[in-house]
Amino acid sequence: MRKILVIRHAIALDRVEAAQMSVADAERPLTKDGWRKMREIVEGLQPWVPELHIIATSPWLRAMQTAEIVAGAYDNAKVKETELLLPGASHQDLLAWLDHFPEKKQVAIVGHEPSLSLWVGWALSGQDRAFFSLKKGGACQIEFGDKVAAGHATLAWLMTSAQLRRAGS
Repeated sequence: MRKILVIRHAIALDRVEAAQMSVADAERPLTKDGWRKMREIVEGLQPWVPELHIIATSPWLRAMQTAEIVAGAYDNAKVKETELLLPGASHQDLLAWLDHFPEKKQVAIVGHEPSLSLWVGWALSGQDRAFFSLKKGGACQIEFGDKVAAGHATLAWLMTSAQLRRAGS
């Protein structure tokens, strides 16, 4: 069984504020509150995901920073940057890339909305539609049985950042 942990990046510098400061969208960093909350979120994740080996992340700064926070809580977790987690990337290409990792490795992906929830919806139903929206710092886990393909995943769990922070305290 292949399990994929899906995490939306933590709270980042506001888009409008970033534009006023001439900071590109891809370069928006996490806020102090985003850093703090993400560390709390990871504490709540650990009972649900006791081991994590690979953390694939969008190359945008806020996602990379989120991935680094997550990696810091798991021994031997490796962060791998991929453009397949950028907004608008191919669902099929991301799934094919993830399927190359050994099945015994727990994999997480860190990215952006609405792409993440659209990808999860596609993995669950085979249709390009979201069934929910991940809020900043929210996470879910999907599982594939015998076949790793669109429409063959099962939603194991879904939690908001607040639920994960409460679970960790």
